[in-house]
Amino acid sequence: MPDIHNIFRTIPAWDITNEDHFKDKMRETFDRIIRARMEYDIHIREIEEMDLGLENWNLPADQQSNWSGTNWVNYPLTQHESIMIYGISSPESVLSVRKLVFKKGPGGVMIIGRNDFSGLKALEPAIKAIAECKDQEWLRETFRGSICNVRMTGYFQEPYVYLPQEFVSIGVIYLPGVALGSLKLMGYVAETCGKSIV
Repeated sequence: MPDIHNIFRTIPAWDITNEDHFKDKMRETFDRIIRARMEYDIHIREIEEMDLGLENWNLPADQQSNWSGTNWVNYPLTQHESIMIYGISSPESVLSVRKLVFKKGPGGVMIIGRNDFSGLKALEPAIKAIAECKDQEWLRETFRGSICNVRMTGYFQEPYVYLPQEFVSIGVIYLPGVALGSLKLMGYVAETCGKSIV
């Protein structure tokens, strides 16, 4: 019997053998789901902050302590767009978010998932040690540059798909005593070809 809690697991990037292959599989899955739901020709591209009504990937300053977290995204999709979110990437060296709570409906009335990022915090000491290493050239030569690209990135065991005319709602649950920063959502947007941008 499958563990239903496992579907909300966040897989650290270092546990993914080929990240490009993972992203391609997510795109294929999204394409299959959307083509069955959207009747027009569609174009799929990577998600940007403006696709969720955000000006940037900065996290909200308010830090409510409740089950659904501080509201970060509450964005209604039109009939011409759909969104998939399959992971997160932190540009900060210290992760301030403990969980993201994914919800649907106006105001996020229905929780559909809660992804925990505690496992990603294990990378923080390594990132700090890399940054503090006095011989950066040795690091680049020894690890062929790959060690310098270490970052806190996590992929969801199951992606979140929001269909046309649904509300994308995401809450943030913070770690105590950590300064706020930003968090990039990774995913795709499917748009009707020729959709008007206002």
